[in-house]
Amino acid sequence: MNGNRTYPAFPTSWLVFPLVVGLYIWLYAPYGIDNNDTGFVLGLAHQVSLGARLYEHIVYVRPPVTPILHSFVFSWPFSFAPVLVDRIFVFLQMALYSALSAVLAKRCFSWSDSFTSVAAALAFVFSAHVFPPMAWHTIDGIFFSVLALGSMMAGLQGHRGFLVLSAWFGILAAGSKQPFLLVPVMLLFMLIFMERRWRPVAIYALSLLGSVLLFSLILERFGSSLLFWAAISSQTTARDLLFAGFENYARSLSHEGCRYGAWPLLAILPLSLFRSSACRWAPGAALIGAVGMFLACLALFYRASADSFQPLELFNSLFVATLFYSLVMLAKSRADSWLLLVAMHAIAWCASISWGYLTPVLYSAPSVLTVAAVLEPCCRRSGGFRMAALTVFPLALAVFWQGHRLFYSLEGPVRRTGMTADMGGISPALRGVRGTPEQYRLYVELMRLVGRAGSRPYAVLPDITFAHLLSGTPNPLGIDWVLNTEVGSYRKEVGRRLDSEVDYAIVYRKASPRPDLPGKFGSDATMQVINGWRLQESTDNFSLYVNPAKVPKE
Repeated sequence: MNGNRTYPAFPTSWLVFPLVVGLYIWLYAPYGIDNNDTGFVLGLAHQVSLGARLYEHIVYVRPPVTPILHSFVFSWPFSFAPVLVDRIFVFLQMALYSALSAVLAKRCFSWSDSFTSVAAALAFVFSAHVFPPMAWHTIDGIFFSVLALGSMMAGLQGHRGFLVLSAWFGILAAGSKQPFLLVPVMLLFMLIFMERRWRPVAIYALSLLGSVLLFSLILERFGSSLLFWAAISSQTTARDLLFAGFENYARSLSHEGCRYGAWPLLAILPLSLFRSSACRWAPGAALIGAVGMFLACLALFYRASADSFQPLELFNSLFVATLFYSLVMLAKSRADSWLLLVAMHAIAWCASISWGYLTPVLYSAPSVLTVAAVLEPCCRRSGGFRMAALTVFPLALAVFWQGHRLFYSLEGPVRRTGMTADMGGISPALRGVRGTPEQYRLYVELMRLVGRAGSRPYAVLPDITFAHLLSGTPNPLGIDWVLNTEVGSYRKEVGRRLDSEVDYAIVYRKASPRPDLPGKFGSDATMQVINGWRLQESTDNFSLYVNPAKVPKE
């Protein structure tokens, strides 16, 4: 036996990253519940788990991957606490795509393990701190896009099987949300640019075709491919894409908060393009100061904020600055490392094309890693710069802490310190989740009215997206949030189902947005019930209506 055998040491500097992720899961996954977004995808996933078919029974105006993916939480052993398990899963998705992005940058820029670990943790912090942990199609799109990018980079190293995986992950990204259709096409052009040989390009292109075929076959198992294209194209217009993809960023640059937080970065990042041997430390020092100012502005904003909405304009401006820097560096150097960062920015841009959450911050890695690429040479040569750069990390944690004092809700912010009620008392589906005593009473009131319906089909309008998940029953409408924008081209079908398949309708009177609003964010289905059905009972928060065509007067 060789007693002198040595083993490779585990990079203990990487412990920072899992500790940060674990801390966030422990502190924030159990807390908070709202009546809109946090249960929307899970309500659809619950219907998938019951065997309902997408686009036939289930009303959904996006590609099918997200409801199918998240339906796993309703299977053993995750069904013990499905909502909590799904929140942990979402945090792990963010952690994986942040870490994988940092590792890809490390290989291109030759960073140390400790520097990479801190960069990954910062990318996770920025992505996680502005969004409640909940199943969401944008996060799934980012998740599969980064897996596709990472697999393609592995395929370029000679492992050609990863090109097949890259194509499949790219199709899954496109199958999560429409804007991510750009991802597999972008990766094909990246491969042509970086490889310049026909065989890997042919492998990837053929794999894309095979993945599309496989995707279509799987979709037939869970839904209708004939109705798929009509459903996903029913609501998004060219004007929506123009605003979300371009005008939104121009408006962000003019926001008054950018004068203090983002404008220093906008000015200093381009300046670092012109570093010289005489002042090689100046750009790094200025950038550290600018990043500190950016984070301090965020923390001060949260401290004074009276609501839960985030100052997204600040991050959008940072995104514009780092994208500009990466593009210029790519043009100057033609290096694959900068092409990689430009590709990451493209994924983040796809994530920002949305109806409501028009920001790339859910994939903050490209901006964080671009700043890291500017700072790293200074940190490598100077211990002082290394310590100064590391001060950014506690500042980012302070931003996260302040930003999470309030829980996201369309009905107004809720302080986390007030979430003392165990929502598992409402239903086993909410086991491990905590809310406010007021929310607990609201759901007790709701479930009492659901009990009035007995075995008859019921609907809750316009939201309370957890309703059928909590009662474990199929939804006759096929959707738990009947906003016009979520119903899309199904508006007439939902109206028909209300009249023919629903006996009781429970209307939440304090819903936000209000159902009588015109346009996308109103609810025609709710107004159909209010104006045409018979009111049977009113409570503090709800009105119980009966379908006059199906339930005789008592």
